[in-house]
Amino acid sequence: MKHVFIIYCISLSVYLSGQDVFYVQDPAYDDVYGSYASDLNLGTDIARPWATWQRAFNIARAGDTVYFRGGTWYPPTKSSVGYAVTRIDPDLGYGNNGTPENPICFFAYPPDFAEGNYPILDCTYASEPGTGNNGIGIANATYIKFKGLTVRNVRMLDPSHNCVGVSGGRLGTVHFEQMTVHNVGGAGMWAREYDTVYFINCDVYNCCDSLDVSWPGGDGDGIMASSRGDENDTTYLTVLRGCRVWNVSDDGYDIGSTKQIQIDSCWTFNNGNYGEYSGDGTGFKFSYSRVLTDGKRWTRNCISARNRATGFAELNLYSEDYGPRMYYFNNSSYGDGQGFGAGPNYFDCGVDPAHDVYRNNIIFAQRSDYQCAFSACNYEYPLYITQDHNTWIQGPYHRSADNPDYNVTEGDFESLDMDQLLRPRKPNGSLPDITFMRPVTGSDLIDRGIDVGLLYSGSARDLGAHELGSVSISLIAPVNGSEYEEGDQIVMQAETADESGFVNSVSFYLDGELFLGNGEMISQSVWKFVWDSDVTGDHSLRSEAVDRSGMSTFSNVIEISINASDPPDPPDTTYNDFEIYPNPNSGEFTLELEKALEESSNINVMGMDGRIHDSSNTINEGEKTKLMTFQAFLSPGVYVLWFVNQRVQKTFNKPLRFIVQ
Repeated sequence: MKHVFIIYCISLSVYLSGQDVFYVQDPAYDDVYGSYASDLNLGTDIARPWATWQRAFNIARAGDTVYFRGGTWYPPTKSSVGYAVTRIDPDLGYGNNGTPENPICFFAYPPDFAEGNYPILDCTYASEPGTGNNGIGIANATYIKFKGLTVRNVRMLDPSHNCVGVSGGRLGTVHFEQMTVHNVGGAGMWAREYDTVYFINCDVYNCCDSLDVSWPGGDGDGIMASSRGDENDTTYLTVLRGCRVWNVSDDGYDIGSTKQIQIDSCWTFNNGNYGEYSGDGTGFKFSYSRVLTDGKRWTRNCISARNRATGFAELNLYSEDYGPRMYYFNNSSYGDGQGFGAGPNYFDCGVDPAHDVYRNNIIFAQRSDYQCAFSACNYEYPLYITQDHNTWIQGPYHRSADNPDYNVTEGDFESLDMDQLLRPRKPNGSLPDITFMRPVTGSDLIDRGIDVGLLYSGSARDLGAHELGSVSISLIAPVNGSEYEEGDQIVMQAETADESGFVNSVSFYLDGELFLGNGEMISQSVWKFVWDSDVTGDHSLRSEAVDRSGMSTFSNVIEISINASDPPDPPDTTYNDFEIYPNPNSGEFTLELEKALEESSNINVMGMDGRIHDSSNTINEGEKTKLMTFQAFLSPGVYVLWFVNQRVQKTFNKPLRFIVQ
């Protein structure tokens, strides 16, 4: 005999799919925000948000944006049996895919985030023994964006199962921006088997797999990316920009990808220094490549400091078919075991087409006797290496020697204070302003590099991750004194100029401090941002430009006025009554509405955990009675019918709930 499960539900509202905005809030903050959080809410009202991250991951569809209010969630259990505390896996009914034009966005709520009130997923209580633990697990998904979320305390409780803070596998295109991941019993962030992945302005720290029986600390990497590509790969990417990794037991960045790689302005420091729990301790570690064209894999403007082993290393190159292929331009290494390295123990030096190019790089205060090691199998000059305009030259055998063209001392730098690397990020998420390893005026590191395709000030490119220059910015649109109606789209444009020739980002602000968003570069010097105005009154706009070295400048201020507009009358979409009979049932029943639908709608069957079990049924415009059959897949339990309409919301005065027994 089947059992009947009865759950008392509050009224259920049905959401508009496709371009909706939802809210998630920790119920512990109900009193603080004056709201009521529940997973049975519609979620589109900021005063009636959802209560869990999993609910948001399950329901949001292409084009939707979910805002996570500030607060800390402590889920007591995982969303399902397995590794992930929370998960997205459309193939298994957990969440959905976005599209190129309409990605699914999971973002921190901007006003809370600007005040330092971050949404945090704390996995302390949901981490389980006997299995690995992931904070967010993503699989079989594409066109999803995450921004401003924090994952912490993913605990390693089993010696044979490591952990990951944010883990993704079998992905299409996924963006991670301004994510913070820390205190993880394994790797911080790991993407594998993907088409294209972006890590933008992310922070990862305090990761260590201390219980690992084979190598304690050997899997405590910061950011890992491992996927496949072919020798003609010209599309798929691994992109890291503006990220920081520090205090992890293994490698800062472990890039096993064979795809195109673009790493720009990333920092890694103090890694591999966990004592008995230390792994390799490499700053940037790279694997072999099947991409055979020069210029499609590069690391530039990056800083590696005080890592136990090598700052920038070609390691794990086990392929017998392909050697490394990478450009290293304008990077800085300070206090690492050695600055750069690659060697014959890790790949077949005779294999074509291995080719690494090193230009305009600085190494200072390395802890070994030599700055670099680029080995060849016969201990002669490594023919796969092109190196010039660095602080080293090739020395005897595979070891480097100091380059006599540069006399590098502490006096060449404005500062060697590594604490600067831990300064808070700027409101737009970009790296903080620092003078660490920035050459002082008059240093022989200035204007002594070679042209590598990066614009520069002066007569030549500087050496290292910093390029001295000045950036300027002018807000040129809208017109000062412009008036708008509430809800109007306000188009802002800023024009930039930089002596170094490169502006890293342009941000736009309301009333001086409220960050609106980052602009889109629409020409060589003009950046654009469109704001859907949502506040009335008199306001000011300004913009900020940040150059490649992290220095920023603010623009002029433009004054605008936004007038209140009368909201349109909402359509009458309330359905005062309905019947489901029989109820309880075996999965087959009749749905009868009080009045016929005004527009056709899809019908989803949702479990009380928020999981969609079926979305194949439709009730057409003009229908008020529908025979429903779900016997094939519904187990005993309580379910609700979830109406999805492309134009309006429909509200019922009681839940469309049925019981399968």
